[in-house]
Amino acid sequence: MKYIKYILFLLFFIPVVLKADGFIVLDPIPYTVPLSVRYHYVDIDIDNQMAKISIDQVFVNNNDYEVEGTYIFPIPRDATINNFAMYIDNKLINGELLAKDEARKIYEKKVIELIDPALLEYIGTGMYKTKIFPIGPGEEKRVKLEYTQLINKNYNTYNFLYPLNTEKFSSEKLEEVKIQVSINHNRNIKNIYSPTHDIEITRDNDTQAEIVYEEKDIITKIDFELFFTEDENDVGIDLLTYKEKNRDGYFMVLASPKVDFKKEDKLPKEIVFVIDKSGSMVGDKIDQAKNALIYCLKKLKQDNFNNIDRYNIVNFSDTTDLYKDTLQIPDNIDEAISFVEDIEAIGGTNINEALERTLSLFSDQNKSKLLIFLTDGEPTVGEIDMSTIVKNIKDSNTLGVKIFVFGVGDDVNTHLLDFISGDSKALSTYVKEDESIESKISSFYDKISYPFLRNISIDISKEIGIYDIYPKYLPDIYKGSELVVLGRYKNQGESLISINGEYIDINKGYSIKSQFDDFNTGYSYLPSLWASRKIGYLMDQIRLYGDTSNELRESIINLSKDYGIITEYTSFLIDLPEENFIDNALDRLEDNLQDFGAYTGESAQKSVLSTQTLQRTLNISSNRILDTEKEGMVRKINNKIFYYNNGVWVDNDFIEDTAKEIGYGTADYFKLIDLDVVNAKYLSLGKKVDFCNKDKCYQIIENDLSNINNFIDVDENHFAYDIINEMYELGIISGYQNIYFKPNNPITRAEFLSILIKYFDIPIDTSTNIYFEDIKKTDWYYDILLSSVGMGIVKGYEDNTFRPNSPITRAESIKILIQYLGIERLNQASEFIDISNHWAKSYIDSAYQIGIISKKKYFNPDNNITRAEALKVIYNTNSID
Repeated sequence: MKYIKYILFLLFFIPVVLKADGFIVLDPIPYTVPLSVRYHYVDIDIDNQMAKISIDQVFVNNNDYEVEGTYIFPIPRDATINNFAMYIDNKLINGELLAKDEARKIYEKKVIELIDPALLEYIGTGMYKTKIFPIGPGEEKRVKLEYTQLINKNYNTYNFLYPLNTEKFSSEKLEEVKIQVSINHNRNIKNIYSPTHDIEITRDNDTQAEIVYEEKDIITKIDFELFFTEDENDVGIDLLTYKEKNRDGYFMVLASPKVDFKKEDKLPKEIVFVIDKSGSMVGDKIDQAKNALIYCLKKLKQDNFNNIDRYNIVNFSDTTDLYKDTLQIPDNIDEAISFVEDIEAIGGTNINEALERTLSLFSDQNKSKLLIFLTDGEPTVGEIDMSTIVKNIKDSNTLGVKIFVFGVGDDVNTHLLDFISGDSKALSTYVKEDESIESKISSFYDKISYPFLRNISIDISKEIGIYDIYPKYLPDIYKGSELVVLGRYKNQGESLISINGEYIDINKGYSIKSQFDDFNTGYSYLPSLWASRKIGYLMDQIRLYGDTSNELRESIINLSKDYGIITEYTSFLIDLPEENFIDNALDRLEDNLQDFGAYTGESAQKSVLSTQTLQRTLNISSNRILDTEKEGMVRKINNKIFYYNNGVWVDNDFIEDTAKEIGYGTADYFKLIDLDVVNAKYLSLGKKVDFCNKDKCYQIIENDLSNINNFIDVDENHFAYDIINEMYELGIISGYQNIYFKPNNPITRAEFLSILIKYFDIPIDTSTNIYFEDIKKTDWYYDILLSSVGMGIVKGYEDNTFRPNSPITRAESIKILIQYLGIERLNQASEFIDISNHWAKSYIDSAYQIGIISKKKYFNPDNNITRAEALKVIYNTNSID
């Protein structure tokens, strides 16, 4: 089988500043399917400021022919990289390192050849490239890459980026993406945070950490970013800001306690587990709930230093049963476990009595007070009026007990449970019927088992003018937890940031002096995260209290549109006309929120999940459109929001009246990148983009044929320049979108025959009675192939296929041409040293003698003939006498 020689771009994968992920972009040979990525594994070892990155990917050729190409790894913009080592199928491969200027020429060239602006995203990066060996049809090619990188440090913050968004070039979803990061540091690590992805963090001490991001069946679109900070204080506090000139800024405060707890550092706690044993819990629900409770009891005994903690167990249905009348020291856990094992599901649901009696168990000592409440229903026994129950629980909770609620299934009254947990400044968690109660509760308990500070507040200088802070109520701080506060600020300046809380009977405070910047656009994800939390809060207010004035709804609509936070309730914003925008949007939002305020059932669960997801947003991966039909129609680049509308990506700030029209792929198009490299990111969205940058607006349009005199990828120095343009004017060729000819790409068998028939004006004759398994009557080349077969200048293969989309070799094209011309084949000494024993020797010699091809040392008969070369040999028949 002949190799298909085309460029295969594997741009390697690593999130945001660091462009290092491998992806595959194929030259646009007709009907060629891009390669897919089966899996992508990344292991990152960070030792102080040096990172060693090991990447393992498997690429799959989904075509029915062999391909080969070039592997390209974009170098991170601000990274110092050395010690590249690349393995393909476990063989060490040598590569070439290119600087930014050299790499840019390749990127721009491929933008023209591929008619795909996506590669512009990598303008400004260097490049590591190497040749990829042929990949057979259906074959996998495993690529492993290792390199070391000096990661960025700014004061006490270390920032690492790995571009995952390059996987969008895969033809199919990835089966698995997994990034594992190990950090070993010579100072205490405090805050570990990813603004882009949901990560799991495991820490055994203050100088080490393990971070994992894992997802399956996904096309990754967001670069992976991770940062961590060093701090020797008991609580590490960090400030991030984003502010544009003459606009209010956004801020995020992160606060994390140390990991290496001493026994005396642990805040004593009182904890009571309240479990619903009503009849609806029978079966798997009650078994999972009991197992979760037993897990918590065992952990409580294990972690109880110096017998400082106290606990109890309450189960309820029609009535309430206590394990003990008072709080207990966790030294009798076996007895408590037996009590749990004996619980059986039967009876109704008396929530009011259960919680009032439980709250009376807590003492007035200065301890962290926690109540974990699990129920699967709404009140059916005793007091059943929701407002009365909420008031009774609030009045009974005089000691400030945090009531953490776990609602199981669709029958729970979400409003009731949210009011109960919200009034205590705690959280509600809802478990679907098909989810594990056991894993949810045990995971939660692990996070709250070591209280550090309670009744938290944050203080920032009044001169900074902070406002719109979320969450509204700050949670207690536990070992291994991280406090994340988002808000807005009006003024720049230096301020003391203090995190204050209670520890037993004393007040504790931890402070850091930080700068609220006047201009800083580095942390571009902060506005989006803040907007997500505010939208979630406003939606929750509507869900719980309603919105008769439409004030909250208007705020949600404007925030969603301005920040690109599109939910399943506001996805209609993408395609609404600007005329009467608010009125139209309010009507559509009203329709979408019809069941939003439901107390119970599937609608209630869906509403809770939506608002909780937004309110608890920690990274931009949560900002996904949940309406699958609108997926991918909103993009955020450098905090600029683009909407996809009627085939055009439109900047939310775009002003059409002042915009300058620029044709895609023209010289002016690439000059935009010289003006500002950020423009390359905007242009990478597509061939039609309307955007503004630095008070100037641009409208990128597809070129009209009437506006150009020739193909923009064939300049006057090309050997076939005149031939290509003459054949274009004669209507023999049209190129790609009438703009690009791609002269150096291989030409297919069908394309070559089409040009030959058009050039010689051969009448189409479809009377030939012949059938090929890979040809259909609806194919554009059907009549051309039948005519060619009928003339006897081509034939199919032994397996009864014609392979119209396979590239044609130099020898095959010359044979077809000589046969059509009826030239008698010559039998003489060869003029080319590489065809002496070749099957096409006589055809090639004949072509040379009549002047169709010129004398060279080598003819390379089995190489694919390019599009330009094919035109030239056909055109050269004009010189035949």
